[in-house]
Amino acid sequence: YRRNRILDGYYGVYMEGESLSLLESGTVFEYNEIIGYHNTGFYYEYADNLVFNHNTIANGASSSYGTGLFLDHADGDMEISFNHIKLQTSGYSIAMELNDCDADSSNPSKIYNNFFSVVTNNGSSKALKREDCSYQYYTNNNLYVSSASSYARCADILGGNDNKLLNNNMMISGSGYIYYISDATS
Repeated sequence: YRRNRILDGYYGVYMEGESLSLLESGTVFEYNEIIGYHNTGFYYEYADNLVFNHNTIANGASSSYGTGLFLDHADGDMEISFNHIKLQTSGYSIAMELNDCDADSSNPSKIYNNFFSVVTNNGSSKALKREDCSYQYYTNNNLYVSSASSYARCADILGGNDNKLLNNNMMISGSGYIYYISDATS
């Protein structure tokens, strides 16, 4: 999927592989624009070796909550790079959320040179939320959150193992946490 402009809708893109035991392999999503959606810009469940590069995601003016990029069971040697995700809402939002995404030590997932921004009036918004993922390497990303909520976070990490965050820029304007780890094994 290359060089598409996707406008509006409740979801911008919704993709789902067969199952946890039969992941969809080798999807490439590059140089696309997902603009004006209401809830989730790009949702993908049950993927293997996803390449997601050089994309722009921005929610619609009517969004009061939502997610820019949501990956669930996106396993293998995933690459997410040079993306620009910008959300402006009145409530809870997450620029990128990864759930149960696992790679291995010889082929870790690489998330680098991305810009994730969430600007909201209130709500416990996050630029990056990662839960129960392993061997995910985050390098040279820019994460920004502007929120009045003391529960807002630039990076919210729960569970998983052997993950690395190296040379990332994180800024929070208002209340909240820059880097929040709720499981010491993360």
